Amino acid sequence: MNRSTEPPITRAIDVEGVDLLRLFGPLDSYRKEMEEEFGVSLVSRRGQLLVRGGPPSVEAAMAVVR
Repeated sequence: MNRSTEPPITRAIDVEGVDLLRLFGPLDSYRKEMEEEFGVSLVSRRGQLLVRGGPPSVEAAMAVVR
């Protein structure tokens, strides 16, 4: 999943009140597509979206999610 040789990092985005179905898509289809496209993992926990992967991949994925 991590395309970079750099150690993975995790960044969090506040998603409290966000419609997660709209963000992740039906059956998590958008989430899976973003994970494959950017080489990151996306997990929603306690009102935050956690983005984990290589630094360039995480920053690129976060730019799309914001």
